[in-house]
Amino acid sequence: MFDLSDESLRSSFKEFFKVEAYNYQIEVAQHLLSGKSVVLQAPTGAGKTNTALFPYLYARQNLAATQFPRKMIYSVERRILVNNFHTEVEKILQESNLKAALEAKGEKLEATVLTGERPEDREMRGHMLFTTIDQTLSSFLLTPYSLSSRVANLNAGAVASSYLVFDEAHLFDPDTALPTLMWMLQTLKDVTPTLLMTATFSKPILDKLAKTTEGVVVTVSPEELKKIPAQATKKRYFQMVEMPLTGQAVIDKHQHRSIVVCNMVDRAQQLYDELEAAKDPATELIMLHSRFWQADRKSIEKELLKLFGKSEALKTGSAILVATQVIEVGVDITCENLHTELAPANTVLQRAGRCARHPNEEGTVWVYQVESKLPYEANKKQADKKPEDDKPQKEPSLFDSTFSTIKGFGSEPVTFGMEQLLIEQVHEEADKNTLAKIEANRPYHAGMIEEAINTPGEGHLSSLIRDADSRSILVHPKPEEMENPYSYESFSVFDGSFRGKLKWLLAQAEELGLDWAVKWPEAIQDTETTQEIERRPTQYRWNKLEADKQAKWQPIVVVNPQLVSYDQARGFQFTLNQGEPCQSKPVERQAREYSGYNYQRETYADHIKNVNGAYGYFKFDDEIAFAVSRLQATFGPDLPAGQIDLGIRLSFVFHDAGKLTEGWQGVGRKWQAEIKQPVSDPKIMLAHTDFDRGSQRDLQRDFEKKPGNKRPPHAAEGAYIAQKFIYNALGKDLYRPVVSAIARHHSPGADSLSQYKLHSGAANALVEALSIIEQGQPWNINPGVLVETAPIGTDKLRPNMIVKASTELELVLYMLIIRVLRLADQNSFSYYEAHKKAL
Repeated sequence: MFDLSDESLRSSFKEFFKVEAYNYQIEVAQHLLSGKSVVLQAPTGAGKTNTALFPYLYARQNLAATQFPRKMIYSVERRILVNNFHTEVEKILQESNLKAALEAKGEKLEATVLTGERPEDREMRGHMLFTTIDQTLSSFLLTPYSLSSRVANLNAGAVASSYLVFDEAHLFDPDTALPTLMWMLQTLKDVTPTLLMTATFSKPILDKLAKTTEGVVVTVSPEELKKIPAQATKKRYFQMVEMPLTGQAVIDKHQHRSIVVCNMVDRAQQLYDELEAAKDPATELIMLHSRFWQADRKSIEKELLKLFGKSEALKTGSAILVATQVIEVGVDITCENLHTELAPANTVLQRAGRCARHPNEEGTVWVYQVESKLPYEANKKQADKKPEDDKPQKEPSLFDSTFSTIKGFGSEPVTFGMEQLLIEQVHEEADKNTLAKIEANRPYHAGMIEEAINTPGEGHLSSLIRDADSRSILVHPKPEEMENPYSYESFSVFDGSFRGKLKWLLAQAEELGLDWAVKWPEAIQDTETTQEIERRPTQYRWNKLEADKQAKWQPIVVVNPQLVSYDQARGFQFTLNQGEPCQSKPVERQAREYSGYNYQRETYADHIKNVNGAYGYFKFDDEIAFAVSRLQATFGPDLPAGQIDLGIRLSFVFHDAGKLTEGWQGVGRKWQAEIKQPVSDPKIMLAHTDFDRGSQRDLQRDFEKKPGNKRPPHAAEGAYIAQKFIYNALGKDLYRPVVSAIARHHSPGADSLSQYKLHSGAANALVEALSIIEQGQPWNINPGVLVETAPIGTDKLRPNMIVKASTELELVLYMLIIRVLRLADQNSFSYYEAHKKAL
């Protein structure tokens, strides 16, 4: 058993973060490292980020892959928060020697980002991944926002095998994301540890989350609060203002540092212009929201830390920040006066965390009434959904209750205990109603989840994550030239804001004589052809967007750059471009080891050898080792030790068994003859043929046009061929996960079956392939155990061959197996290149 003593953990904590650990941080680490999930409630500025990071860093330094997950996925509600956490972690890794120590042992520690604006790690390959709740949930639902439909089942296994952190979970949409999150937590409760953190959940929600995860609630005791300098010595006052927020009100109360927080981007830009016209010339004015290019946002965040990051700086100088909800979480800035538009209590308290944040500071939070005709009153349906940072907040009743309760605090400094009282008074009844609604809708929600998993498609996600309340806006003059729109930098814009501007965009385009105003990408469905489609880029058809109803279902659109503008101070705006060019650029992706879309001839056995080798060489086995060990323990005696690993390796052996047919082998040999590289030995069973994309693409296209030259599909066919062998070798618990992985290693929803006839050399090829994963037992294949042909009239796999969402552990097993199968298959050529001399 590894050492989880206070002394050991405290020593490591100080090594990583250069500060002493609080008791609650050690308690959280002990629970998580013991395999327990945790729901943490702690005030802003109490070190929650370090609390979340520490168990993972400690495990990487001290524990084996089977003792704690090798991957951490840190999920937040808003895209911009991802950047803040990623920057903070990069700094910690630079200052710690852990990264260098792991590299000395041949291990990597890579921190990556995945958002719509920064799709850098779309395959979730990083060890410490910072992303949004949308990306995490959509990945687990086998419909990731970050990947094309062809590889939609790739990332679910990454989520299922990771240490999962959900920061400020109170922000998650109670109608969509929260119930889906609770279903995911319920599914994974025996598989991987989770940490949910908040400063502002009411007790009913805390208890429900702990029950769902079979975890524990950890809170910071009053005694410990006194030991946290940021809590014990600061003084933060609240003042309610009956009038709407104005630029002049900010200037009247300004001393050295002021922060202004608006509910919507357009409102923030309006206030920025007011302040720019009225402020003292010596006062620096800066704005931050979600509609800045990444490079500019980094510059702004760097400037924020300089102007607002240290309490000593408040004694001199003058600066005002205008922002939106993007600064509510994870931004370590402070001020003497914080001005905010009224919002629900949990949101107001998050914003208040940017005022008098550090020890011995004193500040005032000014809370202003909002205009009477905000969109949430005009459109209650839209108001029920959560924003990125430009969407109106929730129900007016929460606004009214928040205003009256804070007003009752009077003139005394507000403590964490008073903040908790505010949360209970404003949110407890609403949270109870939310939980009752989730429970009542659970069967319906579970049905939608099962439908989403069984028939992947983004249409399901509006009901399960968020109702299309924000979309990615790209700006480009020629969308057709973008190879993959999902890999370009974008702006996040609330659905109501975009749809409200659509009519204006269309009218302006017509007035200016432009051919188009807005376009959306439609993926062109690919089918298996001459070579594998795994690495082939998705092709898109670009359609003009001309209707408001159509706009609601498009998660990503491209706007004509002549119709929008951008400047470094205000960001992106829906105004005619009269200044600097505004155009989305490709985002640099993390470098990966697998090769491009070229192939070289491989025998079946050689391909399996390379897939099996890539599994360990690229440490895909380490990625899932903890989850596999937990699942093995959960199944107990019903699943012999090592059986899951055997199932994974059998999926390698049989994933291309559908190529061992007369049709596939015949066309493969024809192609080799066409390119003057014939295969003369009839005993050789091919898995790949030679292909050079640069020189043979046109030749391949012409070859396929001839009758009988298009290779038949092979994935579902391989599953059908192997079904009896898989069941006999693995038993009922692993049968469906492995068969499903084989059937769907090229297409997540595949179940169509074509007619085939097994080649006479198939059994020998599979025996040779099985010898590669022998593991101490010789394999023999009686040809009779292979399904030699699909019966006439059979055009689909039987439903009982495919996993379902309702069979939770089978579903998780499938997620793990399909991920490592696809990754190992992708990287098999790279493994061969690295080892070809030895091989």
